[in-house]
Amino acid sequence: MSHYFYKKNTKSTLLCFLPELINHSTSIELRNESVVFGEIDSVSNTMDISMKDVKLHFADGRCMSFSTFFVTGKNIRYIHIPDSINIISVLKRRLLAAHGLVKKQRPEEKG
Repeated sequence: MSHYFYKKNTKSTLLCFLPELINHSTSIELRNESVVFGEIDSVSNTMDISMKDVKLHFADGRCMSFSTFFVTGKNIRYIHIPDSINIISVLKRRLLAAHGLVKKQRPEEKG
């Protein structure tokens, strides 16, 4: 059921883009004016994000470090896209795959 929800609702949103951020370091602005810097470990279909090697900067200037950190999607204001990611090619590839227009390789066909 959740797989269906993810596929159905990500075709027309930018949620299909978020898995491309896995293993990239970026910053996430939170609704409480805090900013989280770290490497994205996983992303859910509700935009919940797990991160590692995180520094959390509070609006009052305090800073805390965490080895792992979890952000719920409803607390995210903005996700910065790293410069190393080509946004146009990622969106094209993800949207074509979501609409079934890309032939997936079988494991024995790779390489």
